[in-house]
Amino acid sequence: MTIHYLLVLKIQFDQLLFSREFILEISMETKSKDNQQDDIIQVVDAKSLLQEYIITGFGGLATVVSFFMIFSDPAIGIIGVIFLGPMTYCMWKYIIPTKKGGYIIDVKGDTFTFPGGRAADEVEDYFNIEWILQYIQFKPAVVNLSDITRISWEDERKRTWNKQLRKYVESESHSISIEGTFGTIRNYMSRGKRDQLYSMLQQTLKMGEPIVINE
Repeated sequence: MTIHYLLVLKIQFDQLLFSREFILEISMETKSKDNQQDDIIQVVDAKSLLQEYIITGFGGLATVVSFFMIFSDPAIGIIGVIFLGPMTYCMWKYIIPTKKGGYIIDVKGDTFTFPGGRAADEVEDYFNIEWILQYIQFKPAVVNLSDITRISWEDERKRTWNKQLRKYVESESHSISIEGTFGTIRNYMSRGKRDQLYSMLQQTLKMGEPIVINE
């Protein structure tokens, strides 16, 4: 009965998330934040943000189901609530707001704000709470624009065997790498937003033609 109820809720949730109206609403919300006013440029990845909403929604749904399972299967129900509850809360409280802030280029302030992803520059970073929080995208990170020395992008294509579908499934990922005296930043984005951010950084830093292009 519980499994049947979960499947019904999942189908309804999928229909809501992937309905044209819902996707358009999220896209409009994030697209409106892509602005270039005065010396501040902001780029928000709508597709990545939508994925976080989906994961958080399923996490919340699974937490509710786990809670009710406590009455029929206490062990599984309690474990589900203990693990899924905090995870869903952290997604909603920290990761989604960080992703909604997007990438901000402040020319006058000489800063580049991004939703985490800066690699460790030294061993001490692994014990630095500020570095850990930005790395897991619980809070945005900030570096000086003038410290950026190199930017590049990469498209990766993978072909893996899917046991359920019994066929090979192809997937693509698009990343941007930003290097400087602060170390290396590597984040995955939708292709369109990745190209937009790359172009904005290139123009702002007056780097001319692309420094590195990997295909």
